[in-house]
Amino acid sequence: MASQNQVRRCLRYHKLPMMTRNLLLFGLLSAAAAAQSNAPRVLVLHAARVLDVEAGAMIAPGEVLVEGDRIREVGAAARHPAGAEVIDLGNRTLLPGLIDAHVHLFLHARFRNNSD
Repeated sequence: MASQNQVRRCLRYHKLPMMTRNLLLFGLLSAAAAAQSNAPRVLVLHAARVLDVEAGAMIAPGEVLVEGDRIREVGAAARHPAGAEVIDLGNRTLLPGLIDAHVHLFLHARFRNNSD
């Protein structure tokens, strides 16, 4: 990708009107920023325990590789791709792929039986 200085030199060389040069420069820089921001965020979560649902076993310690919004790998030592952000969760337990849907719908005071 061309650097900002290379783009500026090119625009000066072609003697474009100032407004056209500024719009072109803004468009090129915006496209470059958008291309960089489209890359999915890569995380490696390190925890004291990780539940491996497929194996039905707890892994201690364990890691989970997350790319964008997808879990890619679970194990004792997940891959660490270049540029991955590693987050140490300390003494936590991870349950990758499971959702805690535990709720108490009728514990609100409005739903209690007040027979007093």
